[in-house]
Amino acid sequence: MTGRVLTAAAMLLLLVAACPSPEPADEPDRREGTDAGDCADGADNDSDGLFDCEDEGCAGAPDCTGDDDDAADDDDAGDDDDAGDDDDAVPVCEPDDAEDNDTMKTATPANPGTTEGLTACPGDADWYEISGAGADDLTVTTLSNAADGDIDLRLLEADGTEVRVGAEVKDGDTLEYRLLADGSVFLEVLLGEEEDALPGAAYDLEVVVTPSGSTPCVEDGLEENDDLATATTFAIPSLVAAQSCELDDDWFVFNIAQSQAVFFDLQFSHAEGNLDLFLYDETGTLIVDALSTTDNEFLNEYFMRTGDYYLRVSLTADAGLALGNSYTLEASVP
Repeated sequence: MTGRVLTAAAMLLLLVAACPSPEPADEPDRREGTDAGDCADGADNDSDGLFDCEDEGCAGAPDCTGDDDDAADDDDAGDDDDAGDDDDAVPVCEPDDAEDNDTMKTATPANPGTTEGLTACPGDADWYEISGAGADDLTVTTLSNAADGDIDLRLLEADGTEVRVGAEVKDGDTLEYRLLADGSVFLEVLLGEEEDALPGAAYDLEVVVTPSGSTPCVEDGLEENDDLATATTFAIPSLVAAQSCELDDDWFVFNIAQSQAVFFDLQFSHAEGNLDLFLYDETGTLIVDALSTTDNEFLNEYFMRTGDYYLRVSLTADAGLALGNSYTLEASVP
């Protein structure tokens, strides 16, 4: 009996050992980004070797989008700014249709009239070529909003010589110049100083070319005093106001009654034309001259001999808009 019980027990043990153990139920796949904080916890939650934003499961997660301003503007595709726009984008100065005119060699031709819709960008000069005939009068004006920035002007001859700098006027700059010969001059427009947060300043360019001879030189009431024989009497001391025209010198005659020093002061604006001053004795022989290329001329002479002497005022280079140049001539005794 006992032997049968042992045998049955042994057979039961054999049956149990022969039956395979049940496998545990599979857990559902763990995917990165399914639980809050997955994409910023520094862990590889799905054990695929990729962490946080490296894992494709985190694509599009708030922790991984950052700023999508790869291009200049992302408004078309929506954006990620709390304020509803792409505040991180940097504003740029958009070039105008006259570009690329950044040097004298690439200057854009500027014809008489007004060109609208131009833009001066920081550090990017705009160059224009203006053509005309010798002695034509040129006026250039920029029209802009002073609140956008300060626009400066320079005018240069073809050899690079600067001949004019713009003068500030309300909402722009202006300059005037008389062409020395047939050909071209070059205008540089430069944004000197920004006034607002947006880069660049919009402007219109106005070019006026007045043909030579349309503004004749108006002679003064002292004419005709064009030579030694027709010289205007000039007392010592005295002051006279006059107008000098090109190729039309003004002569003055004065008398020295005793040995004395006399100071002669010729006042004028060189920008309107260069004037020179000459002193002659009674025979027409030159004694001394004043030939600077700036405003005004001076002579300080001590006369040993009595008699008549002559002064000549000569316009040697006309400039400015109106033909000729006005001046005052004063003689004083120290």
